[in-house]
Amino acid sequence: MRICVVVPGTASESETPVRPQLSDYIDTKLYPIETRQITKENAIAEIDDLEIGRADVFINYLFHQDPYDQKWAEALKYLNTKTSLTGIGTVSDSLLKSLHVAESLDKANGVGPTTSQLALPNATLKNQGGDFSVLVVLIGQNAFALTPLEYKDQETTWKLAGDSELTERLRDNAKSTFEHIRGTTEEYLGYLRVNLHVDRASIEISTINADPAPRLFYPQGTSPWDDEVIAKTFPGGHAAFFEVILSTRLARIPQYVMRNEGCARQQGRLARLYYTVLATNVTQTRLSPFVGKYDYNGTVLDCCSGSGEFARFAIDAGVQAKYTALDYSVEMTALPISKKCYEQPFIIGPVQEILSKAPMHDHVVCFGSFHLLQPFDFFSTVSQMFLRARKSVTFDVDDLSQTYIQNFPEASSEKCWEKLEYNHNNVAQAFRFGVPVGWRAVLNGERRFAYRSLVMGEDVYTHSFRFERVK
Repeated sequence: MRICVVVPGTASESETPVRPQLSDYIDTKLYPIETRQITKENAIAEIDDLEIGRADVFINYLFHQDPYDQKWAEALKYLNTKTSLTGIGTVSDSLLKSLHVAESLDKANGVGPTTSQLALPNATLKNQGGDFSVLVVLIGQNAFALTPLEYKDQETTWKLAGDSELTERLRDNAKSTFEHIRGTTEEYLGYLRVNLHVDRASIEISTINADPAPRLFYPQGTSPWDDEVIAKTFPGGHAAFFEVILSTRLARIPQYVMRNEGCARQQGRLARLYYTVLATNVTQTRLSPFVGKYDYNGTVLDCCSGSGEFARFAIDAGVQAKYTALDYSVEMTALPISKKCYEQPFIIGPVQEILSKAPMHDHVVCFGSFHLLQPFDFFSTVSQMFLRARKSVTFDVDDLSQTYIQNFPEASSEKCWEKLEYNHNNVAQAFRFGVPVGWRAVLNGERRFAYRSLVMGEDVYTHSFRFERVK
């Protein structure tokens, strides 16, 4: 997938502005990057040229132009008319209008007074003790607030805020502000920085303003969001953060919406054929290396829970837990074992879009299902698993051959009376994800036999991963 980074052009060749350096953070073999400059004088023509480029997605940094004026606002509005282009970091017309007329936002959080308004591009805040800043990102269908930064006036720098009740209040406040601003526009809003102040005497939180285009993916030492928050607290770091915002953005594109709907229909059809397609010993082979050897007591979130075999197997092995099912398909969760073993209501929808809805669980697992994910959805899903887990994350990734992937649709149509599509090999993605900060790998990709495909007549192997939080 080709990425185009769109930056403001400079009037003088002698000027060397600090620009985003996306190639420092992501795999450019997977995501080839080109940079295009847009100048104020020729903005309309140069934006038109973007449409004849070869990029699949562009990342918009034009909002960072200094000085920002009406001509740049018009250029941004014109860019928004290019519906054939898929953009990340775009600023909607309604938000641009709010900037232009300097409208104050309504109270967003219900906690104390707020004088928040959208921050002007490159606005300089006079930071002081008690100032905090929170980056909020849309993950799937839900807003997620990252660890707040606290301004240390004695050091004149930003530091990660420690875990506390105040930290959680700041995150909730920032999410409320994000949802408020998102609710004022029908356009896509992928991320937002919310600047807040805490009165030390009353511990009252007020919102200073919200920046719709925070500086992300800049050279090291440029942005505390890159150096502190994303690098140190987001599972998978910058590569995962990039694929989270990419996955969330593409999930709103019609062709990907249709793809995910098709995957759900496929799983629904598969429900009535489940034990025709899978060998009878697949559960034992997949789960016995984990259940009984590692701790799953407490609460378990089973992503792509299917027929409910994980919960059944764990219960039979004596695991003391409450199980939550998350699956693409209503039909899967209606199978007898699912209805018997899992708490209700079930969480239904594409895992990469709805995992962020799930509450925190002690353990998050996913078995035999990551082949359904497109490669750019893989990092997003695994990162969300870590964000939902208190103690452990466990998953396996099937090592499907290219022959299997290419021939399975027709073979399944012939042998199962259903054409089962959407297979991918995400093994390389799994190893590329690495071990998040604050976690340790207990199993890191051990390859083992999973099952013999009755459809393809070939053995399928899987790579097993288990991570535990460092105490």
